[in-house]
Amino acid sequence: MPTDVVSLKRRKQNIILYVGSDNELNRRLFCFEKGPHSLVIQAPELNLPGYIFGLDPEADKVFINSHFAELTKISTLVKSLEFGKTNWAYLVTRKDGSIRLHYKEKPIYSISCPPWAPLIPEEDIVYTKYITAEDREALWNGRLVDCLVGWNDQWRLWVDYAMKGHRLLDGLDVTFQVIGHITRNGVIIGIMTEHAGDERRIEHRDRAAVYAAVAKVQSKGLIIGVNESNVVIHKGKVRFLDAQSVRKFSEFTDIDATIANYHWQALSAVFDQLKQHPNFIPLLRSWQNDGVPFIPVPAPEKPLGSDFFFRLIVYALRMRDEDELGPSPPSRKTRPRPSALPYTRIHSLGPCERARDTYCNTCV
Repeated sequence: MPTDVVSLKRRKQNIILYVGSDNELNRRLFCFEKGPHSLVIQAPELNLPGYIFGLDPEADKVFINSHFAELTKISTLVKSLEFGKTNWAYLVTRKDGSIRLHYKEKPIYSISCPPWAPLIPEEDIVYTKYITAEDREALWNGRLVDCLVGWNDQWRLWVDYAMKGHRLLDGLDVTFQVIGHITRNGVIIGIMTEHAGDERRIEHRDRAAVYAAVAKVQSKGLIIGVNESNVVIHKGKVRFLDAQSVRKFSEFTDIDATIANYHWQALSAVFDQLKQHPNFIPLLRSWQNDGVPFIPVPAPEKPLGSDFFFRLIVYALRMRDEDELGPSPPSRKTRPRPSALPYTRIHSLGPCERARDTYCNTCV
């Protein structure tokens, strides 16, 4: 892999990359990058009342197919995508069935944690692998690093929690070392850590080491979420991946019950399972790379949605066939939500995100 930042930037300058998505019923976002610019395209909400993935195969099919159908629509506009104009665009369907993008600058959640590590401008970084839109590998200052990037409200909040968690865990040697805070136009948008590289998932033989690491965290008056997927072994040491799950004792009313639930009962359940079978959860960096060139598809005469265009865009993006998607849709969160961190949905910052099937007049 080239290690020259200048040549890597030059190669990416004129390539539009689809780097990932956040696909939920009321938050269908697609992230694209070209050179130093990022553009998030928001599709209308999907009307499936009460839908929970995995309960109804037919509803799951609708959910997954709609994801690719929206990508197909966007692909017909790829030659006209405007980067650097705004950070956000809304996918709008006209009355005649044709589609267009409405560009509008969107305020993103502002990180509240004060910076406590060096500030690293994003322009000094070259992303070399997009595991998902938020989890990336990169080249910075001649070394490989890992980056968590808050490209939308939810993931910007995640970065905020990660900054706070890493700060609380500093000095315990239980996480990957923080190198700095990633900034874009002077605003913190992400966090950079040392490159994991050759880590492995925990196995039953790691029981004593993991228990000792959790006890070390607890001795500092902290709670951390633990499961089979967010603890790894790296160079013989335990590493917690979800620093964003860390909470202080003072945040809980019944601390004894909280410790029992989130630490010892959780650990017991994890290692009871690992005693019966190996850890089958794949490592994060083994996931399929979403950062692929976005290939234009000719717009059909009629509204999109045909099987031909659906399969063409799936092939062009080298996405997996829906039968290979496994137990979760293609844009589920990179890591399972840690048990100690309740999932917090950011309320819409604009009226268009509250619309169900069409966007409001304010935006279009």
